[in-house]
Amino acid sequence: MTITTSISQLAINATSDMDDPPVLLFTSVYNPYEAGILQSACIKPEHVGGSLSSTPYEEVISLLLGENPDIQTIGTIFNSSEAAGAVGAAEIGRIGEELGLTVLEAAVTDIDEMNLAAEGLISKGIYAFVMPIDLRTGAAGLPIVVNLGNEYGIPVFHPILFSIYYGATVSSGFYHYYAQGENVGILLAAHLNGDIDIATTAINEQTGSAIGINLDMAGRQGIELSQELIDQADAVIENGEATISEHVGAELRSQGAVIPLEERLASDQEFLAKLVCSPERIAEEQAKLAEG
Repeated sequence: MTITTSISQLAINATSDMDDPPVLLFTSVYNPYEAGILQSACIKPEHVGGSLSSTPYEEVISLLLGENPDIQTIGTIFNSSEAAGAVGAAEIGRIGEELGLTVLEAAVTDIDEMNLAAEGLISKGIYAFVMPIDLRTGAAGLPIVVNLGNEYGIPVFHPILFSIYYGATVSSGFYHYYAQGENVGILLAAHLNGDIDIATTAINEQTGSAIGINLDMAGRQGIELSQELIDQADAVIENGEATISEHVGAELRSQGAVIPLEERLASDQEFLAKLVCSPERIAEEQAKLAEG
C-alpha cells in the first residue's frame, strides 16, 4: 500500500521487473499518467491497482480570474524531483497561458529553497501564487509562501480544499481523502478474498471538488474577496473559526463510522463492477492512446 505519486512511482519501479511481484495498491496519487506510472486506467502493470485523485487546476485559475480579470502574471513553485508537482506546474503553465496569463515557474529541490524561490517570483511582479499539488516540498513549504504573501499582499491559490487551514487564501479542489481510503480498502479486501484480479481491475479515479476561502489571510494581504465567491465556498475560515458546508461536512462526519459488511455489500459490489477491464474497455483505451 503506497501513498503519494512519488512513493508509488518508486514502488512500481522496484517491483515491475520481478517475476512474481506483490500486489501494489496506491492512493493520494495525482497525475499518474503524465508522470509515467500508468498509461490508462486499464493499461498498467498487472500487479498495480488503486485510486487516483483528480486535480482541478482549471477551477483554481478560473476563481483567480473571476476575482481579478485584469491580472497578467502569476507564479508557481514546484519540486523538480516530485512528479506530481512538476506535472502540476506544467498544467498551471499550460492553462494560464491559454487564458492569456504569463506564468512564471520556480523549481526547488528542498524546502530550504522555498523562501528564495518565492521572493524571486515576487520580485518579478506576480499578482498571485498558484501552487501545484506537491506533497513533499509544496505542502510543507506552503506556510513559507503564505508568510511572504502576507508581507507583500499576494494571495495564494491552491488545488486542495483544506489547504486553507495551512494559510492558502483560496482553494478549489479535492477533499475526498477518507472516501478514497475506503475505496482502496474495498479493493484490498476483494483481492485478499479472491473476488477480483488486480490485473483486470481498473484504476479508480476519485473526483469531486469544493471551494475554500481564508478570510483571515485575505485580510492580512489587504485583499477583498467578492461576496459571490464567499457564497460559493464550502469551507470558510474567519476570525480563526472554520465553517463547513453540509456538502463537505456530511463526508467528514462519516469518518470512523463502522458499517457492517452485509449493509455495504451491494454498494461495494457496484463499485467493483465499474472497475472491470473488459476487452472492449481495454480496446477503447488503447485506441485513445494510439490517437495521442
